[in-house]
Amino acid sequence: MERLEEVFEELGEKTKGKTCQAMKGLIEEGSEVLKAGGEDSVIDAGIIVAAQKVEAQCFAVFSSRLICRNNFRIPQLHNQFQRSQ
Repeated sequence: MERLEEVFEELGEKTKGKTCQAMKGLIEEGSEVLKAGGEDSVIDAGIIVAAQKVEAQCFAVFSSRLICRNNFRIPQLHNQFQRSQ
């Protein structure tokens, strides 16, 4: 988040906080796995699946930002994403 805030600052834009509904749903889904109970191995498998979904969401967001950076050729974004890789 800090890097994105730096990019907005460099571009002279204000950041706005917004809840990611997709991530919120994934977190809720993971919580349901924990509440469901059952055998430890089944709960562990459910937690792993939930974590993989979160990871896939993060990858999708990062990939989208890279596409924007490459298409819009914004130097500030290029510098910030170089530090992230």
